[in-house]
Amino acid sequence: MFFTDRRRALREMLRVLAPGGHMAVAVWDCLDNTPAYAAEVALLERVAG
Repeated sequence: MFFTDRRRALREMLRVLAPGGHMAVAVWDCLDNTPAYAAEVALLERVAG
């Protein structure tokens, strides 16, 4: 929600993550009410999967 290129931002987060590390993203509402976060979750599932 804060990045113009969410895919690039997510790839950078994953790049700097330690092997076997975890990433957490804080949001303030459910996915239905935060479409930008829902899109980020979908991107993460595609990139990680």
